[in-house]
Amino acid sequence: MRSRALALVTLGTLLAGPARAQHAAGPLLTGSARAATLRFTDTTSLGALGGVLEYRPLAWLRFDVAPTLVRATSGATTVSGVGDLPLALEASTKLAAPLKPELAASLIATLPTGRAACGLGSGVANVGVELGAGTRAAASPGPSRFLPSTSRSRPGSTSMAMWISRHA
Repeated sequence: MRSRALALVTLGTLLAGPARAQHAAGPLLTGSARAATLRFTDTTSLGALGGVLEYRPLAWLRFDVAPTLVRATSGATTVSGVGDLPLALEASTKLAAPLKPELAASLIATLPTGRAACGLGSGVANVGVELGAGTRAAASPGPSRFLPSTSRSRPGSTSMAMWISRHA
């Protein structure tokens, strides 16, 4: 499984060089971080520090990796370490049609990098595929609007999307 992940990263890197001219306006590499903690009882808690690193070599191609550090406490026992590692390869395109439909596909893999014996990971690799289609249509801002506008929509527009997922 590690050789497949390495091949995937290598392919993405090779595509990035010659195709840089097709890159959309915006950064090639972006990232975000987040932290969370949960206390179940006075002696049991769970904390996580994670983030997402996004590499976009082309306007239509994106590679994401989301490493996480986990700390679990139960009574006097505390275990900490790296959790499982999710990877995603996503491709999407907008078609030049009146409703501007968008088609997308994702290949998602989770590598078992966490120690399953300690509760920091699942111990198994998972693979999933997602296919999606969506459209954004202009609508008048009056009472004839029948779909709620999302936060990503432009004012006066209505969004509609349909996603199909299959995870193994």
